Amino acid sequence: CSAAIGALAAGAPAETVRALHEYGHELGMSFQLVDDILGITGDPAVTGKSASSDVRAGKRSAPVVAALTAGTDASRRLGDLLAGGAPTTEEDVVLATKLIEEAGGIDWAAREADAHLDRALGCLDDVRALDGSPAPQRVLDDLVAVARYVVDRDH
Repeated sequence: CSAAIGALAAGAPAETVRALHEYGHELGMSFQLVDDILGITGDPAVTGKSASSDVRAGKRSAPVVAALTAGTDASRRLGDLLAGGAPTTEEDVVLATKLIEEAGGIDWAAREADAHLDRALGCLDDVRALDGSPAPQRVLDDLVAVARYVVDRDH
């Protein structure tokens, strides 16, 4: 809604509002996937969270679910490790983090974040392509910059 509300309030055509709404949705999905990755692999000095904070908290974020459902030896080992709940020792936290990566959870989430980014940027291309688009080029450029920051951030 936050991406579309200004266009709606300004009386922009429905196609513009729809494209900006979809941009916001796709960007939000990308943001959350990147946040999930950072909650597992983020540098504590940058993120302000302890290393593997989401693993330590027992969160079943998207990368964890992807790792658990990968059907690999690492995913089975991860499932066994997490069967009793959140890891309780530092060794188990480190092992769980390693298994999430080995099972492909981090890579899957990064690919999904990139796919959502591509769809978000495609929505902005749709706005540019509209006849008499009311969105100034500088505004669209700023929305592209925000979208790229969301995926490339490290905190």
